[in-house]
Amino acid sequence: LCKKIRSEMGDWGRNVPILMQVGSQQGLEDIRDVGQEVGVTDWLAKPYSPEYVRTKIRIAMLRTPCRWIKADVPKDESERLHALRSTNLLDTDSEDRFDRITRIAARAFDVPTVLVSLVDEHRQWFKSCQGLCATETHRDQAFCAHAILQEDVFVVSDALKDNRFADNPLVTGAPYVRFYAGVPLKVKDTGFSLPTTHEDDDDVTKDMNNLHRTKNARDERTKWNPTSSPTNSSRRQGCLDDPLYHQVGTLCLIDSRPRNLEGDELQMLRDMGALVEEELQKSLASGIPYLPSTKNNTNAENNKSNKRALTA
Repeated sequence: LCKKIRSEMGDWGRNVPILMQVGSQQGLEDIRDVGQEVGVTDWLAKPYSPEYVRTKIRIAMLRTPCRWIKADVPKDESERLHALRSTNLLDTDSEDRFDRITRIAARAFDVPTVLVSLVDEHRQWFKSCQGLCATETHRDQAFCAHAILQEDVFVVSDALKDNRFADNPLVTGAPYVRFYAGVPLKVKDTGFSLPTTHEDDDDVTKDMNNLHRTKNARDERTKWNPTSSPTNSSRRQGCLDDPLYHQVGTLCLIDSRPRNLEGDELQMLRDMGALVEEELQKSLASGIPYLPSTKNNTNAENNKSNKRALTA
C-alpha cells in the first residue's frame, strides 16, 4: 500500500507522511528496512501513550524530524519485571526509608525534584517523590526507561537540545524537564520457582508448601549482603555481567534549568543510589512471594493478601 501511494498518487503521494503501527519493538526491528524502502515516514511500536501518538502525528504533519525517542526494551525484561514485582513495592504507600534519601538528595544537589522511580511494563511509578505531584507516567515518556539501559549514571544536561527528549511532553510541558541525572537501581533476584500445588491438596499441604517456599526464598536472597552494593562504575559493570542482577528503576534528579554533574557529584549520586538498592534488596529478601495478578485481582491486592497471610 505504501509503495502504491508513493508511486501512483503524484506529488501528494510522494510527500504525504505515512506512519505505520507495529505490535512491538521487536516487530519493528524485523520490518524497519523494508518499510524505509517503500516510503514509511515513521513508526508507532506498541505500547505507546496517547501523547506519544499525538506528538508523532504533529511532527509528521510539520515535516520535521521527531525529537522524542522511546527507550529500547532491556534484553532481560521478563526477569527484570519479575525481580521488580517481587519487591512488592509497586502501588504501595510512601515510606520514610526511601523518602529520607530523596529529601537529602534534593538538598545536596540543589534540585527541585528527586524520585525513586520503578520502571514497570508500561509505566514508571514513583516509590518516593520530592517536588512532583504525579505518582507515575507512561513508560514511553520516561527518562528512567533510558537510564536502566546504562551501566552507570545517565545524564541529560539540556533536554531541549537532545534529540531523544526535546519533543517529550515532560520537556515541552510541566514539569519542563531540562536536566536529568539517574543512577540505575539493581536488585539481585534468585528467581526461585513456586512449588506445584494440586487441586486435591488439602489446606495443610498447601500451607506447608507456602511456608517452605517463603523460607527457601528468604534463605537464598539473604545470602547477598546489601552493604556490598556497588558504588563505582567498575563494580557496577561487574553486577551487570551477573544474570541475577536486574535494573528495576532509578534514583534520579530533575531540574527545570540546564546543568551538569561533576566527578564528586556523580560519585555522591552513586552512593545514594546504593542506599536505595539496599532498601530494595531488603524488600526482595522479605520472603513475601510475588504472585502474578489474575483477571479479578490486582497486583496490589495480591501483595496485601500475601502479607496478611504471612503475618497471620
